Amino acid sequence: MRRETRYQLFTLRPTQRASWIGFAMAYHLMQDYDMALQVLEEFRKTQNEYDYEHSEFLLYENMVYYEAGKYQEAFDHLEAHRPQIFDYVSYLETKGILLRKLDRKQQAADVYRLLIEQNPENEAYYRSLEICMIFCSLIDPSSHSAAERRLALYDEMMLTFCREKFIDRIEPILIRMLRKGVAPLFTMLKFLYSDREKVVNKLSLTFPFVSESVKEPPSTLLWVYYFLALHYDHLGDSSKALTFINKSIDHTPTLIELYMAKGRIFKHAGNRFEAVHWMEEAQSLDTADRYINSKCAKYMLMAGMVNEAEAMCSKFTRVLIIVVATRFLHLFYLCLRNSLMYSFCSRSSLIVNMNMTIHARIPFECSPVNLPARRSCCPFGHSIPRSSQLTVHLLLRLLDLEQLRSGATGC
Repeated sequence: MRRETRYQLFTLRPTQRASWIGFAMAYHLMQDYDMALQVLEEFRKTQNEYDYEHSEFLLYENMVYYEAGKYQEAFDHLEAHRPQIFDYVSYLETKGILLRKLDRKQQAADVYRLLIEQNPENEAYYRSLEICMIFCSLIDPSSHSAAERRLALYDEMMLTFCREKFIDRIEPILIRMLRKGVAPLFTMLKFLYSDREKVVNKLSLTFPFVSESVKEPPSTLLWVYYFLALHYDHLGDSSKALTFINKSIDHTPTLIELYMAKGRIFKHAGNRFEAVHWMEEAQSLDTADRYINSKCAKYMLMAGMVNEAEAMCSKFTRVLIIVVATRFLHLFYLCLRNSLMYSFCSRSSLIVNMNMTIHARIPFECSPVNLPARRSCCPFGHSIPRSSQLTVHLLLRLLDLEQLRSGATGC
């Protein structure tokens, strides 16, 4: 929307938050950061009540400072309004980025340590912390002690650097996780499979590590079967993967993860309809789980079952509130996959409408006009470029058809 239009809307409703933010956003998209910041600052002065929306507003204003290259002003703004920012994680992430930009790597490293305490599973925090340590000259990247310092920072990443200590490091982790029944164990170790020989030869040696005299609980055997099924599925051995997943289902037929894994194995083997069958089995065990519902719909779309996928997604939408329903993130993928399916049938008008629905509902940070700067932070960023390309391609196709019709009529 043009700046003039936003200004007219602003003058019509000057008391509404959306009018101010929309007006500022128009300048932001035009890269007139000074004017955008001026509008945002004037609006902030009028706010008396500090709620969560105001917290998000402050983070957006800080983002404008950052994109304008005013890193010191952005940092001062962030610290000045710290009590009013409710999203503590976003505050720390923004602070870490700004400290790195200001070349205050030691302080940035302290921030990333706090973030790791909050979420030790986020690999990006470890990478950022490592960069800060290297550029602070805290460690020499080429020295042997560098690996030792990294090992002290995170348990998962230490498996990458320990080399000859691989078996000694991974064995206690596998034992502990399998006994506890940690379902994402394979996902945690998946990065090791980049070196296939190391995985096949060394990881397989760790399984007979427990003495036969040690009595394990029955659940341990279940999770060993489950891990081996995912292991062989990742290596492309569908036959062995199915053998172990069937054993785990026979052991505990009420565990949803087992049916989802079996569906995934059939998908990787190329049998999409059988994959849908087992994903439906998983969905039937917990009909209130939106994640499984979305996974099942995704598998249906890959099998060309568009109507069934729409019916599956409709279980989490209200019949009469279609506009609100399109805000659910799992429906963005539905719109995109529907577009791809309809493209095979040359139903271009339906595709364009669906992709316009996607662009009408995506957040500003992930919108196509702002995509180059925001691709990395977009929670469903892989869908936006494809939908944009598909929309443009089909609009051009419709234009070509219209020109052909006009030419034929002229003749």
